[in-house]
Parts: sequence; structure tokens; C-alpha cells
Amino acid sequence: MLDIPAIYVAMKTDTIDILTIKLDSTRDLREKVDLLDELSRSLIRSNPRQALYYAQEALGIAKELNDDLYLAKSLHGIGVCHNAFASYEKSLGYLRDALVLFEQAGNHRSVAAVLHDIGIIYAQKGQNKEALEVFHRSTELREQYSTTTEILQGLNALGILYGE
Repeated sequence: MLDIPAIYVAMKTDTIDILTIKLDSTRDLREKVDLLDELSRSLIRSNPRQALYYAQEALGIAKELNDDLYLAKSLHGIGVCHNAFASYEKSLGYLRDALVLFEQAGNHRSVAAVLHDIGIIYAQKGQNKEALEVFHRSTELREQYSTTTEILQGLNALGILYGE
């Protein structure tokens, strides 16, 4: 029988190795931000400190680029990392900053993703009313602009909260 967790860990390690090699070999700053963001997301559960490091590196480059979308993407990543440390207020600050930039850019899919992450924090803090409001906003946007998986993720969050 296959040991699924071992296979998953090996696949995750391979992904991280590949992303690291790509990061080391690229000179394109936009590609670096994308790769740093992907590395951060890949490590958020297994190594949140390293994930935060990569997200902060992405933010530094995004500032250098003076590109609001890359800045928003990096702020979103940092916000998610701080949530992993249960630094909820710090996380909310970064997420709100990202939200403003994504809204200004009209990037509805990213707005929905950030709102979802804000809803998660409200739920973790026991602020279920606020969480429901944010999850509803996120899900409405996702129904228009996102994939089926993202829509289901939003509906799942709402179902869990209503269940409580």
C-alpha cells in the first residue's frame, strides 16, 4: 500500500525545490514576485516562518517595481502568514491593505480571496456575525468571477459557520 502522506510530502518538497531553482535562475522581477508568492503559499502549513520570509521578500520586490497588483498580492501573502501565527490583528491589517489595492484595480477574484481570508480570521476570533457578512460578500463575488472550487470553498465556510 502507498503511504499517501509520504508521497504528498515528497511532491511538496519537489515543488519547493523546483520553485527555488526557478527563483534562483530568473532575473525578471515580476516572475520573482510570482515565484516567491508561490513558495510562500506552498510552505504556509509546513514552515510558516519560511513562508513569511518569502512573502516579505516578494513585498520588497513589489515595492521596487512600484506595481500595485504585485504589492497587493504580496500584502495578501504576508497577511495569510501572520494568520498562521495567530497574529490576527496584524494579519487583518495586511489583508485590508491588500483588499483596498485589489478593489482599486478591479481584480474581483482577488478581492473575493482576501475577503475569504478576512472571514476566516473573524471566525477564528469568534466574531461569527462579521465572518458571515464577509463570507457572503466573498461568495457573491466568487459566483461571478471565480472557479467552481473557490465557490465551493466559500459555500463550505458559510455552511460551517451556520452550523455553529
